[in-house]
Amino acid sequence: MQGVSAGLHSGAFYVSRSELLGWLNETLDLSYQKIEEVSNGAAFCQLCDMLFPGTVPMSKVNFSAKYEYDKLKNYKVLQSVFEKNNVPKVVDAHKLVKGKPMDNLEFFQWFKHFFDANYAANADEYKALARRKGQANAKARSSSRAPGASGSRSRSRPRPGQAPGSSARRSATRNENAPPPSTGAKGISAAAMKAKIDEVKAALEAKHAAEIEALKEQLRDIEILAEAHEDEDIPFLKQVQDLLYKSDDSDDEGADDVEDEAVEA
Repeated sequence: MQGVSAGLHSGAFYVSRSELLGWLNETLDLSYQKIEEVSNGAAFCQLCDMLFPGTVPMSKVNFSAKYEYDKLKNYKVLQSVFEKNNVPKVVDAHKLVKGKPMDNLEFFQWFKHFFDANYAANADEYKALARRKGQANAKARSSSRAPGASGSRSRSRPRPGQAPGSSARRSATRNENAPPPSTGAKGISAAAMKAKIDEVKAALEAKHAAEIEALKEQLRDIEILAEAHEDEDIPFLKQVQDLLYKSDDSDDEGADDVEDEAVEA
């Protein structure tokens, strides 16, 4: 397997954005419009599924990943596939998930060069949409309208001896007096609507909890790094520690005040 080391002046870095996106959309049956859309890493994982059949756990690849922690999971899969197949490439996932166009373009150009150097099978035989089980971003296909849906409506003519517009007035009067339409079999009941709202609410709460947990892990990493160098005279490090423990100190002071007031009482 060729790792493909492409320098900044190699031909790999002269491939345009439109050419890259066109190739990707055609190869994987996607509809990406901007280079930033590859920042979640899902497309690279599926390209590896073409390169290294049977080594990519496509069930773990999330094409709908929007948040950085979800994107990082895709890049974790990608890096694992590289290691399994002896590809000497370390992916800077934390930089790519930011979605900056130039960073993603540079990696995309390298990957295209890497793919072309190693892929020998027939791309037409690869069923991209089926492999990702119909996940989002499939090419939009035009749908035909129902016959007569956009046609002109026929106008009713007044019967002989009938004044023009009288039929319309009678129809309007009937509509005003008619009772409101009842919810049919296809309508959404209040119970079903409440269940849907609860489902969406639970999903949002779960996502929020995951975001909070990810932030806690990042703060813990910073805390560990700060503790490893706390014996060194680094002014900036002292400021970081003050920020990390600021809320804890204020809570302790508040608790002390409460205790003092209780003693005085």
